[in-house]
Parts: sequence; C-alpha cells; structure tokens
Amino acid sequence: EIGEIPEDNRMYFIPFSGGLVEAKGLAVVGDYLMEEDKIRKGLIGRFLKEADPPKDIDLTTAASLCREAIGQVRGGGELKAELIELVVLDRTIEVERKFRRFTKKQIAELLG
Repeated sequence: EIGEIPEDNRMYFIPFSGGLVEAKGLAVVGDYLMEEDKIRKGLIGRFLKEADPPKDIDLTTAASLCREAIGQVRGGGELKAELIELVVLDRTIEVERKFRRFTKKQIAELLG
C-alpha cells in the first residue's frame, strides 16, 4: 500500500499458515527454513531487525543486506545473484500498481 508520503507506506504478506502480517522496513517473503523434521520461521526477519538498517537505506545496500541475511540463514556463503528475486514499491510508476520487479541482469548489476 503506497501512501502519499513514505511514512504512510504499508507492506503486508500472507504466510502459508494464513492471516495477514504487516512488514516494517525491509520484507522477506518465504522466511522459513526446513531442517530435518523442523520448520524454523522468521530467521531472516530477525537478522534484518538486528542489523537495524536506517529508514533511508539505499537500494544497493538494502539488496546486499537481504542477500547476506539469506546466505547466513542458509548456512553461510554468498547467495548467487541469479537465485534472487528483487521487487520494490515505487510511487513514481504512472500506473495503479506501484510494484517494480527487477530483471536478473539488473539484480546482477546491482549486487556486483
């Protein structure tokens, strides 16, 4: 939900268990990890919360931080750019849906 000003923006996601969850700041979809017979939830979200990124974080830093968070939760190592999906809410888009998806090439360029 894009507000007239950034402070009015709202992001929501629907977990597999149902319901509606509001995400603050950076959001990660699919934040669960299967380990043997257990499902661990919210690990990436906790990593991002502990990193405490500034509200005015730039896109490159935000994408890199999310990449690092996913890599750490999945056992370390750098996550390949071609495995990442990246989208942003962009109020400058002239159509009703303010959702911009990055191409694999754009993601690779952004993450270096």
